[in-house]
Amino acid sequence: MLDASDGKRLGGFAAGHFGLSLVCFMAMMCEPAHWSLWSSVWPTLLVTGLAFLLLYFSVGALLGAVAPWARVSTPGELRRSLALQVSVAWLWGGLVLLALSSPNALSALVWLILPTFVLAFPSSYFFLCMVNMISSDAVLPSGVGVICVMLLAGLLPPLFYNLGNFCVSRRKAAAGAKGPEAE
Repeated sequence: MLDASDGKRLGGFAAGHFGLSLVCFMAMMCEPAHWSLWSSVWPTLLVTGLAFLLLYFSVGALLGAVAPWARVSTPGELRRSLALQVSVAWLWGGLVLLALSSPNALSALVWLILPTFVLAFPSSYFFLCMVNMISSDAVLPSGVGVICVMLLAGLLPPLFYNLGNFCVSRRKAAAGAKGPEAE
């Protein structure tokens, strides 16, 4: 059952997610030479995409350290928080994939896909790198592969964020149990 703290945690994740997305987007826009490598060196780009996703661990840890309302302190809270965030990400990813396959894809590009690329840059970038990889190597059939990549891109940011948050929360709980003399 969801409670008010789950909504606060979702809001904390969203704030960290949008902030990190804007920072990563601006960093990539400052390096235009990076985009010229798009078709030739996708493994390097994929490593960059994974590095962007790993930053969610730091964002979750930072928010867990400075915002007590955002802490995930029990495994049950961790599961609920992760399930809520992943559900929202998968719903949004499904809408984007649906928009891409619609006959009005140009309209969807302007209203849904471009804002998603800016406001969810790490997962969008990872998604594009992975789709580029599977389409060039034909690892999976294109439709199944794209859906699998979307599911992974929706799972990894909340997973890393919540793991960072949970680690800090457990450390703070352990320090609090020892008492003030332990610090």
